Amino acid sequence: MDENSSFLSKAFLIRYCEEEVEVNDIVQFRAELEVEPDYLNTEFFLEIDLFFSDLASLGGPEKW
Repeated sequence: MDENSSFLSKAFLIRYCEEEVEVNDIVQFRAELEVEPDYLNTEFFLEIDLFFSDLASLGGPEKW
């Protein structure tokens, strides 16, 4: 079982504080759990990371 499946959305530019960006990407993951008497108490975690890049080193936001 692959425990490190991942998905990448499209890249987007945030120009100011608290700007909202609608991504509209859909992803479906499948999780398989062992059927045991206590399976409803199994912990399940979904980790989401937001990556950041400083565009100043790439010519600034005007270039993008």
